[in-house]
Amino acid sequence: ESHNVGDLHTWFLQTTIPGNIGDYEKIVLNDVFYKGLTYKGKVEVYLGYDGITTGKVTLDENTDYTIVQPAVDKKFTKEIDSTTDVPADEKFSITLTADGIKKLAVNYQTVKDAAADKEVKLYATVQTVINEDAKMGTDIPNEFDLTFKTKDGKEKNKKPDTPPTVNTGGKKFVKVSESEVTKTLAGAVFELYDGETQIKWTEALIKANEAAITAGKFASDANGTVLTTATAGKPIYLLSDDKGLFEIKGLEYSKWEKTEVNGTKTEITHNYKLKEVKFPEGYAGNKDTEIPFTVNKTSYKDNAEGYPANTHDAQGNMLVKNKDLTIP
Repeated sequence: ESHNVGDLHTWFLQTTIPGNIGDYEKIVLNDVFYKGLTYKGKVEVYLGYDGITTGKVTLDENTDYTIVQPAVDKKFTKEIDSTTDVPADEKFSITLTADGIKKLAVNYQTVKDAAADKEVKLYATVQTVINEDAKMGTDIPNEFDLTFKTKDGKEKNKKPDTPPTVNTGGKKFVKVSESEVTKTLAGAVFELYDGETQIKWTEALIKANEAAITAGKFASDANGTVLTTATAGKPIYLLSDDKGLFEIKGLEYSKWEKTEVNGTKTEITHNYKLKEVKFPEGYAGNKDTEIPFTVNKTSYKDNAEGYPANTHDAQGNMLVKNKDLTIP
C-alpha cells in the first residue's frame, strides 16, 4: 500500500487455522519491521475468516497470548535487506498460550460454520506509520512468519509467498526558461494540490521535508517569503531556489491498488498538480495554469532514465518552463 508520511497503516498478520488446531502445542507469530516505520501498537488478536470482524473470537493478552513489542512511537532502525539482527527493543512476536490454543480449538467449528467455504484464520493486527526516514519510492516490507509445532511433530516455520509492503514517494522539479531550458530560474512560487484540494503541512510532512525547508525550497506565502519554520495546517508553497530547484517528499503514490483483508481490490488515484502563483522576475505566465505531475516509485530519483524526452533534466528534475516576458 502507499501512504503519505505520517498516515496510520494497519498490518493484518494472518494464518489459516486447521481443524486439528487442538493438537498444536506451539504457535508463535513473528514480525520484522524496517527503517522508515514508527511503531504505534494497537495489537488485536482474533479468530475469524475473510477479514470479517462480526462474530470474531477475540484472544486476550496474557491469558490467551503473550506479546513482545516495541514501545509506542519507537522508530525502527533495521535497514531493508540487512542481515543484522533485530535490535532487542524493536522485536515483535505473539506467542499463544495453552489456553489460547484451547480457545481456538473450542471455537473453531462455530467460526467454520459461519465461514461456509472460506478459510478460518488467526488474525493479528498491528499499526505503524511511515516516518521521515522512509526512502522515496522504496517498498518497506513487513516480514511476517509463523512458527508452530504439533504435539507429535517437528517445529515448522511458514512465511507468506509475498511479504506485504508500504511505500511513499515524492517529486523533484526545476524552474527553467522556455526559450533556454538550461537557464534555471529562482523565486517562482507554487501551490500544491491533490485534485481541487490544496495540500497542507502535517507534522510528518514537515519532518520529511526538513532538508528542503532548510535549503530554502519552500515559501511561507504566495509572495515568496522564504519559509523558516513550517506550521502544521498551513498551505504548502514550493519555492524555486537559486538553482531553480524545488521538491516535495512524502506523498502517497498517484495510482495504486488497495487490497482488503478479504482479497477485494480497489484502485486509489491522486491527481497531483502545481499552480504557479508567483513567476520569476522578468518572466510571464498564466496563474490559472495547472502543472500535473505523478508520484510513483521512480518519480524521486537522481537521473532522467525512463522519462519522456524534454520533460526532465539529467538529474531527474521535472522541467517547469516559463515564457520570457514580452512586454517592453
